[in-house]
Amino acid sequence: VGVTGTFQRLSTMASLARKFISSINNPKTGIRTVHFWGPVANWGLVVAAVSDAFNKGPEVISVPMTSSLCIYSALFMRFAWLVQPRNYLLFACHFFNEGAQLTQLYRGMKYEAEQKALQEAREANEPSSKPSSSSASDIGQQVAFLSPIGQSLQSA
Repeated sequence: VGVTGTFQRLSTMASLARKFISSINNPKTGIRTVHFWGPVANWGLVVAAVSDAFNKGPEVISVPMTSSLCIYSALFMRFAWLVQPRNYLLFACHFFNEGAQLTQLYRGMKYEAEQKALQEAREANEPSSKPSSSSASDIGQQVAFLSPIGQSLQSA
């Protein structure tokens, strides 16, 4: 490899560096635009969902909120694909957020189904001799004469 080959490689590297810098400073999609900083900020949603998946239990997952985040990411993936110029950074952010939120949604729905099954099993195993909620007024009538609390139970 002679001096000419080294010079050609340096020239090619300089050309690539100029192209990279011009793409960063591009007035349509560069680092100074919302096309860059919007997706960068949205990566916070992905990081939060992945962090919650590894560090928190499914009992803290809000299924309605996670469902809305899934819809949000699906809509913005479509937007990022259709907007001109295409915003690949925004598309990638919402693609990964969709995956993270679907994982959280699965965990939340699985947890709720397990809790419902446990509650039904508890109710099936309990004897039916326990007073029902309608008998609370009967108890209020029985203790109404004992205290003001009993009188308030009777009125309820």
